[in-house]
Amino acid sequence: MDIGAVIRTNRKKLGLTQEQMASRLGVTAPAVNKWERGAALPDIALLGPIARLLGVSLEELLSFREDLTEEELADLIGQGDQLFSDGPYEEAFAWVRDTLAQWPNCGKLTMHLVQMLDSWARLEELPPDRERDRFITDRYIRLLESGDEDLRRSAAEALVSLHLWWKQYEGAEAFLKHFSKYDPLGKLLRGRVQDESGRTEEALRTYEELLFQGGSCLTMVLQEMQASALRSGDRERARMLAEKQGAVAAAFDMGKYAELSPLLEPTLAEGDADGLLALLGELLERADTLGAFAGSPLYAHMTFKPRDPSMAGMARRAVLDVGQEAAVLRDDPRWAALRARWEEKDAG
Repeated sequence: MDIGAVIRTNRKKLGLTQEQMASRLGVTAPAVNKWERGAALPDIALLGPIARLLGVSLEELLSFREDLTEEELADLIGQGDQLFSDGPYEEAFAWVRDTLAQWPNCGKLTMHLVQMLDSWARLEELPPDRERDRFITDRYIRLLESGDEDLRRSAAEALVSLHLWWKQYEGAEAFLKHFSKYDPLGKLLRGRVQDESGRTEEALRTYEELLFQGGSCLTMVLQEMQASALRSGDRERARMLAEKQGAVAAAFDMGKYAELSPLLEPTLAEGDADGLLALLGELLERADTLGAFAGSPLYAHMTFKPRDPSMAGMARRAVLDVGQEAAVLRDDPRWAALRARWEEKDAG
């Protein structure tokens, strides 16, 4: 950071105005303003007093550092916001170039300021400009080599979005390689590229795969949360989480069995014979809805393996085993009758 930026940042930290700082140093407010803008340098005899007033060492006042503090970063981002909001775009662009020249290795600053350049150019619908567009693209590409995973991911997203804005679809697709095939953001961007480049069927399949993946992920997270609640003895929370799983299954067209099955563990824990018996009966009835998602219009462009005819029978067997082991149903004639009916039905 240059000396002007050090002075400005530390003056603001102390809550001093330029006039107050000037008064304490015996100089004019315009002189302080020139230091902070980089239009002039303080006299060498003032370096000691400036450092003491600001509470920094001479080394810090004069030194160059590779990175910014969080306060300094916020200060520069705030300046950028103000420039883009109030002034001509070209003046803000020049300031961004100068600022990043001072801090070429600060990835967070680069990302924030280049995103400003990018978003304001789109907001103002500026015509293509080779110098500006190359500057933005080059800075994003440099961030792809960052040691910060979040910065790399954000830069890749920005490059895909930028090339889509330019309708350069091959360029946009080339940057998708920076996402893992398991990354939902990468898959979403792939769908956008496919859709906007006219490959509608591919895009719909990509979106549907992402939707299916998202439903499965939500279900697994809720299952883990439910298991944690049961381990801690919080039955009320476990039931609430089971109901949430059921709602997810309904929203993602997973079938009635998938909607009901999460309730099994909380119902067992509650020891309610009537509730358990009703649930087991409904699960036995609904076992044939396993894999129902394959026929859902939500996934019309996906291809699933043919449903295994034995899947429903295996699910019913598992339900019968659960009921057989439930202490609360051990001597219940209703359970014996339900079990006998389904065993006879499956045997036939």
